[in-house]
Amino acid sequence: TKSTKKKGGKRKDDDWDDSDDEKKGGKGGKGDSHAGGEGKKDLEFKSMDELTTALENLPMLSDLPEEVFAELAEHLQAGLNMKYREMAMTMYQATLAKSMHNKRKTHSELQEEVNNEYTSLRLYERGLAEIKNETASGNLAKHLLKTTGSKIVDDVLMYVAEENMLKIPESKELSANERLNIIKELPSTIAEPTMKLNKALNGSSVEDFIKILEDELLTICDVMLKKQDKKKDRQILFNHKHELLDKLKRCEDPALGLHLAALVLFQHCTGQILQASGKFVPSILSFLQDHLTSEQNEILAQHQQMVVKNMKEKDEDLTSELEDGLNKVKEMVTNIKKHKEEE
Repeated sequence: TKSTKKKGGKRKDDDWDDSDDEKKGGKGGKGDSHAGGEGKKDLEFKSMDELTTALENLPMLSDLPEEVFAELAEHLQAGLNMKYREMAMTMYQATLAKSMHNKRKTHSELQEEVNNEYTSLRLYERGLAEIKNETASGNLAKHLLKTTGSKIVDDVLMYVAEENMLKIPESKELSANERLNIIKELPSTIAEPTMKLNKALNGSSVEDFIKILEDELLTICDVMLKKQDKKKDRQILFNHKHELLDKLKRCEDPALGLHLAALVLFQHCTGQILQASGKFVPSILSFLQDHLTSEQNEILAQHQQMVVKNMKEKDEDLTSELEDGLNKVKEMVTNIKKHKEEE
C-alpha cells in the first residue's frame, strides 16, 4: 500500500486531504462544494441541499420549524464529510491491499503454469526427434507450437497486457492478430523480446521456440524457468501413459480408440510422448510399423480401414465390426503393456 501511494505522488494525498475541510468547517457546506472555484472538488457525503432535504424527510424531525433544517445541515456537514472520507480511505486502502495480493498470486500462478507447459513442451519435442520422416516431423512440430506453444505465449501476453493496463480479449485463446495488437502496445523493452517469441511461435522449429523462451522469458514477465528434473520428467511420462491407457480402456469410439492406441504404442516403443491430433494417426501408425510385429500391425491396419470406411459411408452395418476391431486393438495394447512389465 505504501508503494502505491508513492507512485501516485502528492495528487493522491490531496484527494483524501481533510485539512481544507477543517479550515472551512462550520462556515457553510457550499464552500466545500465549490472550493476555490476552479480548484478540485473534494469528496463529500452530501451537498448542503441534499443534506437539508434528507433531514426534512426524517420522520423523527417532522415537528421542527422549516428554517432549522438548513442550519442543522450546515452544522453537521463538515463532520459527516470528514467521516465519509475516512471510510472511503479505509475502503480504498483495503482495495489496494487486495489488488497487490491478487497481483502476487497471479504472478505465482503464471510461473507455475508456464513452467508446467515448458516441461511438457520439452518432453513433446523429444518425441518429435524420434520421427525421421521430415514431412511428418515438420507437421507435428507446427501442431505442437500451435497447441502447447500458443498456450505459453497467450498466458504470458495476457499477464503482461494486464500489468500494462491494456485492453485484452475476453477469450483465453488469442488469434494471431490479437497477439500482434497486444505486442504493439507494450513498452519497447517488453515488446521486442515478445515479438521474437511470437515469430518463433509462427515458425516450424520447436527447438528455436524453446531457445528464445529460455533466453527472453525473464525479461518479458519476470518468470524464471526451472532446470530439467529427470526424476520429475520420468514421473510425468509415467502419468501420461497411464492416463492414455485409462482413457483407452473406457473409450467406446472406434476412431478415438485408434488415436489413443497409437499414442500409447508410440510411447511404449520410444519411451517418449507425442502431442498429436487425430489427423496424425496415419503418420504414427506408419512410424510404428518398424517397431511392431506383423500381427500387431495387421490389427491396427484393419481397424484403421474400418474407421476410414465408416467416416466415408456412415454404414450402421459396420458397428459390430468396429466394436470388434476396437476390442482387438485394446487387447493388443494391454498385452504389449504386460509384456513390457514382465521384462
